[in-house]
Amino acid sequence: MMSSKSSSGSSCQAGRNPPSPMTGTAAHRIQSTGDRNQESATAQTGFAGRAQAAAANNTGKK
Repeated sequence: MMSSKSSSGSSCQAGRNPPSPMTGTAAHRIQSTGDRNQESATAQTGFAGRAQAAAANNTGKK
């Protein structure tokens, strides 16, 4: 029997748009959200730093 979960680990589901690259604006928004609520998962998991790194990596790419 097949599992209903995707084996690729991707959160993109059929019928939805593919994920877009992280931008500096989006990374700033994520950082601000974590700064406003220190108890949030965004603040506690280090996601803001990863978002900033991804945005820096995507800068200048087309």
